[in-house]
Amino acid sequence: MTPSQLAAAITQTLAEATDLRHGERLCLGEAAKILNALDLGPVPCFECRRAPCACTPSEGQHAAIIEFMGRHPGQWPTAHIATAQRGTLVLRRNQDGAVNVTGVGSYSNRPWFGKIGHDGVFRSSSNAHRLGWADAIIQALNDFAHDPQHMVAAYGHQTDHCSFCQTELTDERSTAAGYGPICADKYGLPWGTA
Repeated sequence: MTPSQLAAAITQTLAEATDLRHGERLCLGEAAKILNALDLGPVPCFECRRAPCACTPSEGQHAAIIEFMGRHPGQWPTAHIATAQRGTLVLRRNQDGAVNVTGVGSYSNRPWFGKIGHDGVFRSSSNAHRLGWADAIIQALNDFAHDPQHMVAAYGHQTDHCSFCQTELTDERSTAAGYGPICADKYGLPWGTA
């Protein structure tokens, strides 16, 4: 058995193990993360067979998203961002301060793609791969972490709706900014300036 075959077998075994505390199974991506933590060499993602991928921890590179979403004083602030290839992602800060990454839809019908934890690491769900969103999600999150103002403005320009509250943008200054004045104030973004 080659080292990579051994790694695959161990990862598959970990994925099939039951987490007795929660009664849930580990996804293959989480199992690969555990194996990577053992430092046995790079382990490919067993969803898409590449290393690294959306299942691979991003070493806190998305901490800027946690900080940005934490600017909003309200409960469960939300931002919609457009991906280059797939459509719209929804970022929503949850009650513990982490940011859930989902698709668009009602609560029970939107796909859950994963979560950015307090450590700034995005942990994808198996939906990201199964639905073909993994690469688009990582690219959009990287772009958002680098320049959130640009990403929310781009969404507003594409849809004529505020990225945060989904209100239609009708004021000339709001359409120019890509978001409205109330949301700009809540997130500390410029609005109404040339």
